[in-house]
Amino acid sequence: MRKLLSGLLVLVMLVALLPVTALAAQEAGPVAASAVLENGTVTLTLTAGEETTSGRLTVAYDKELLTYAGLETKGTVTSEEAGEGAVTFGYAVSGKDALAAGSVVATVRFTAKSALPATRLTVTVEDFNAREGLHLELPAVLVGGLPFTDVSEGDWYYDAVAYVWQEGLFRGMDETTFAPNLAMNRAMFVTVLGRMAGVEEDRTATSKFTDVKAGSYYAGYVAWAAEQDIVRGTSETTFSPNAKVTREQMATMMYRYAKAQGLDVTGGSEDVLDGFADSGRISGWAKEAMIWAVSQKLLEGTGAGLEPRAYGTRAQSAQIILNFSLYVG
Repeated sequence: MRKLLSGLLVLVMLVALLPVTALAAQEAGPVAASAVLENGTVTLTLTAGEETTSGRLTVAYDKELLTYAGLETKGTVTSEEAGEGAVTFGYAVSGKDALAAGSVVATVRFTAKSALPATRLTVTVEDFNAREGLHLELPAVLVGGLPFTDVSEGDWYYDAVAYVWQEGLFRGMDETTFAPNLAMNRAMFVTVLGRMAGVEEDRTATSKFTDVKAGSYYAGYVAWAAEQDIVRGTSETTFSPNAKVTREQMATMMYRYAKAQGLDVTGGSEDVLDGFADSGRISGWAKEAMIWAVSQKLLEGTGAGLEPRAYGTRAQSAQIILNFSLYVG
């Protein structure tokens, strides 16, 4: 999965196609983004996170759903390249007219071809104040509504669910139900990791586990995860696909997944566990992974502590996946 940088994530959702809808944004880094849908026009506003005099940005969009309708900047448009599904532009202002932090750098407009399902605008910062080699992504300015009636915009897991659903990593339990509080099982979690890695679904795949049925949606993902040493089974011959997965088990699978992807998993300190009264309940086999997961901000405590042996919910799992994308991979 491509690198997603901390603080640059903007997940903004439209629940219904209202006449005027403002979409929330998270401001951080050199550029922040927000969007508004009004009468079929999506207006993306790019705001400077620090003083700027020049830059180059790319906005990618789904050409099947949106039509590029133009842009405006506070300075001079030095270049503009509008292609199929992306527009790249440069801007510049004179030094004495530098745009202060919080100033609007540019507004980019799109026309919706019809009522919008969920679609995203991806903003890439290719240059900012002539920084050599700068390449940052604001991965998901999401326009369109979640189909799930049990996930509301005020829920703490809303952005995480929006991310994993929009990325195709999670699916609903049915067309309108996400079941955020349902315990995640081992088959579900391994399937998500396989989708993250780009593994194709293969219902004919086989593994050493006798309880993984050929033809099941997770068969190929379990076979892949076993080959990558991400899972080791609940015995030599069983995987227990329907067993609920604990928070320390999720952390361990994420740790092994990161290693399998060639990512650096060193550098964590046991001190990160000091603030959790229940850290002593972490199983010995999971401690290294839990230290890594907490130090990398994948796993955060609940009101009751780390709860390493508590079952992880679908909402918690979605948040872990989002955090991994932001802070690790």
